[in-house]
Amino acid sequence: MYTIGMYGNGFNMYRFDAPPSEIAVPAGSINRDGGYGWDVDYNCDVWSGGAGGKIRRYAYPGINLNYNTAAPEEWNIPAPFNAVERVKYIAGSDVLYISGWSGSYPNSKNDWGRVGRIICRFNNWKGGNRIANATIVLDYTNQEAPKAFDVAGDYIFAVACKEEKMWVYNNSAGNLTGIMLPGPEVNNKTGWVDVPFGTRAFKRSNGEYVILNEEDLFGKVIMYRWCPTGNCTENTLSVSPSSPTICSGQSTSITVSGANTYTWSPSTGLSSTVGNTVTANPSTTTSYTITGKDAAGVTKTIGVTVTVNSIPSTPSISKNSCNGLTSSSASDNQWYLNGSIIPGATSQYYSPTQTGNYTVEVNNGGCKSLASNVYTYNFVPLAEISGCANAINIDGKMDETAWSGTSQTLCKIIQGTGGGVTANFKTSWDNQYLYIGVDVTDASLNNSSVNIWDNSGVEIYLDMNNGKTSSYETNDFQYIIGWNNTMLFEKNNRTTGVMFKTANKTGGYISEVAIPWSTLSVIPANGITYGFDMSIDVSHASGIRTDALAWSGDGNNFQNTSKFGILTTSGNCTITSVKSDDNKPDFFTIYPNPANDKVKISFVTNTEKQVSLKVSDMLGREILTILDKQNLGAGQHEYDFVIGVQGIYFVQLSSDKNQIAKKIIINH
Repeated sequence: MYTIGMYGNGFNMYRFDAPPSEIAVPAGSINRDGGYGWDVDYNCDVWSGGAGGKIRRYAYPGINLNYNTAAPEEWNIPAPFNAVERVKYIAGSDVLYISGWSGSYPNSKNDWGRVGRIICRFNNWKGGNRIANATIVLDYTNQEAPKAFDVAGDYIFAVACKEEKMWVYNNSAGNLTGIMLPGPEVNNKTGWVDVPFGTRAFKRSNGEYVILNEEDLFGKVIMYRWCPTGNCTENTLSVSPSSPTICSGQSTSITVSGANTYTWSPSTGLSSTVGNTVTANPSTTTSYTITGKDAAGVTKTIGVTVTVNSIPSTPSISKNSCNGLTSSSASDNQWYLNGSIIPGATSQYYSPTQTGNYTVEVNNGGCKSLASNVYTYNFVPLAEISGCANAINIDGKMDETAWSGTSQTLCKIIQGTGGGVTANFKTSWDNQYLYIGVDVTDASLNNSSVNIWDNSGVEIYLDMNNGKTSSYETNDFQYIIGWNNTMLFEKNNRTTGVMFKTANKTGGYISEVAIPWSTLSVIPANGITYGFDMSIDVSHASGIRTDALAWSGDGNNFQNTSKFGILTTSGNCTITSVKSDDNKPDFFTIYPNPANDKVKISFVTNTEKQVSLKVSDMLGREILTILDKQNLGAGQHEYDFVIGVQGIYFVQLSSDKNQIAKKIIINH
């Protein structure tokens, strides 16, 4: 450790006792050389300049020894100096920098403690050269000469005491390269660099310069970073692969670059602990530290972890109660059909949609198990036999005798994990309606999304010619009945005469739906088979569908009918339900649709009845009431209304327990 007095009076050297001691022990003191012309070079030799007209070097004595301050090596101050303020010796190249005053550049402002007005570079100083190889004339046009300077690489950095600037000079040619100014990070202020050694400059191995200015007005150290070439990439170690992963019993080759020599630690599982390339085969996941040293002796480190994954046990396949397949492994599965990977089939369960040979592998971070046993699956579409209806009231209760007997279970997970939801359904029919009743157990219900399919609800799919096509035909239907939503969705707005009701139950809800055969454009009869499927939308987070269950198909049911199950009518069914044409409005029309101004609604009642007519938005929020349980006589009725905000809306016409909803689009 080295110190000087506040006014440059004396220079003190200290050494430290062996650890853990933190005591500094005096190792020498120089009192005859005054001023601030001090420097300690790379070899720990102490240099002084100015006192008695001499340049002196006090040789480093070695560890735990005292400096010999009585007999330094000394030289006369060289021309052109008549006073020396600072010295800087570069030991590796034998270059001495001296700053101060001369006859041509005098101390005309009587500055004290400054660098002076010139800096001279002397190459081969110890070799005897006393002629300056470069002379730098410092800026002295403003209020002061620089307070401190330092040398790094090809440049001299000189900083003023109170001015907001630092000068950069080429130390070979002596010309001014540029001026550094403080940035907005420090409010464009440097403070006062009012200490004689207040700047230190360093050239990094990547060519970047880092300059540290110590100031004592605001009490901070300001760091400048400068890249003369504009391309000072970080000179660090790099390792490849950066995150190697192997299976138990395997090995990997690792290569490091960015230095000249390398050591690796720990040695566990390594073919060598030195060199740029090693082979690693640890038995467990192991982190290694690589230490590199470049040609300049700079040490750098980098870490690399070799992850070791175990090879999973061979899984087995069994058939589950949901007419699907189950892997014995709870996670990391990959299913195959006839030896080809099934994209996206990675859960423990898989529901086949075609006949073939199924296998499964377990993949633990790239480490695969052996293939499971081959399970030959004979795919048969799920079938529902629809019996005759008997006085069904669409009230969301499913308490009629038509709903008794064996129901179908929706247990096929087509999105997420299923959310713990369970559901069962049953169908029935007569010569006017197809009836579907669904009982859903779901403790967390949601209807906050503008998209009805992202809320809790029931989806019904119908393929009236059982065509099993890859895209929808004109006789294919998709209905969505949202929980706590009075609007009915059908992708092509074919909702004429459809009645539905959803009611809450403990831990879930029940939906009942009656779809007129006339809306489906078929004439019902005993023994006819239709394509049919159902799914349950599960929303356990606001605004999104988190999970979904299906009966037979998959997540593409809304556009592909090929994986639907089948529904077959059974019996000679005539209308027996409590509904009749006398109890509901008929001939319900809306025009124009889409509309941009006034909308006209027309409907016919064939008997006197109590009628409600309301308009709701996509969230089921009622925005307009035209009729509210108003008694109307038999005949045709027309009403006009205007909606000021464009969007998609639903017009709901209801009488007694029957209702019809139609979609209308408003454009402005």
